Amino acid sequence: MDAGIPLPIPHAAGAAVALFLLAVVPLVGRIFLAWLPPGRPGGHAPRELPATWAASFLVGLVWFLAVGEVAPGEAWAAAAFGIPTLALAARILTSPAGLVPRHEPVPLRAAGAARATIGVLVLATGAWTARRFGSDTGLLLALSACAAVVLAHEALALARVQPWLRAATLAAVAAAIALLPHRAGAHEAYATIGACGIAAGIAGWIRRGDQRALAIASFGSAFLVLCRSGDSAFAIVLAVGVAAVIGTAKPSRLQALAWLAGGLVASVAVLHIGGRMSARTYISRTPAAATVELALALLVVFAAAATYRLRIRRTTPAWNPSGAPESREASVLGYAALAAIALTHALSCRGFDDPLEDSGYPINSPVSASGLVLLVIAVAIPLARTLDRTRTA
Repeated sequence: MDAGIPLPIPHAAGAAVALFLLAVVPLVGRIFLAWLPPGRPGGHAPRELPATWAASFLVGLVWFLAVGEVAPGEAWAAAAFGIPTLALAARILTSPAGLVPRHEPVPLRAAGAARATIGVLVLATGAWTARRFGSDTGLLLALSACAAVVLAHEALALARVQPWLRAATLAAVAAAIALLPHRAGAHEAYATIGACGIAAGIAGWIRRGDQRALAIASFGSAFLVLCRSGDSAFAIVLAVGVAAVIGTAKPSRLQALAWLAGGLVASVAVLHIGGRMSARTYISRTPAAATVELALALLVVFAAAATYRLRIRRTTPAWNPSGAPESREASVLGYAALAAIALTHALSCRGFDDPLEDSGYPINSPVSASGLVLLVIAVAIPLARTLDRTRTA
């Protein structure tokens, strides 16, 4: 087991862990998902099931990690399974629980090749992540990586990114998750499910006012704290909270603040009760991983420059009567990611004197995989809208 990686189930191994991760975690997460405000994700149509599973897996992980901190030992089983059982019984007695927003937008249908590419990316990311970190935590990290890519896809779908650009963006997201080994082991890959949950939640909240999406963003923030990924995770949570509140329309800012601050405060309180506050985890990379990081950063810069250039050449669309700023959810994610990088540098890298030459990780970086994922999604959304509206001479 990778030291320091918090697991959702204590004192189990082998088939019991596999059954717990594959069935129990998403089932418990789905029970709690039903108690969140109506919205997406949560549907059971075939095209909605992957996002429902990924969100349920994230919520389930947050639940079991929190219970593991506040109710260790013999009390763990009673709390971990007793409360979800009561929640399920109460939900059944208070049905219906299948409310969804009215006038659901018509989704952008992907061609078979795009769907196949996205499916391969999801499975390949999980398989590669499991291969990197061995058998002890391999299944947990594989499922977390798959859920992260699915939630990133949900963020792009909610933002109505074209299927072919969605597939290309997910390839960059998968590279950030699978190809950036970190000296702290699996922490960085493990944390990306929380970042992708934040991206999906912010996209749904800013674009559609979806309260369930806002709740998913809150759970993503809580996971980043509970997985104890260090300064970079706290920086992302703080930056996303501030940017999301600023980016929300004034009448709804208090609601956004309540959900996002609530997730942060609750998760910090849980860690404090458990007596295991997050350690300072520095991001240090091998030269090969630093090359991948540089390539992804250059891709982000290229996409942003291409978007700016295309917007200069396009004609102003006549079908935007609201006058609302374009790509506001992308602005929230992008500015939050950049602020998190700056904050991580201030908290960690400036005071870090160990160059780590002998350990094979000689290059320090303020850019986490979670921050890169948010940046990639942030530049894809305005690029997609610009391409959709461009009229060149």
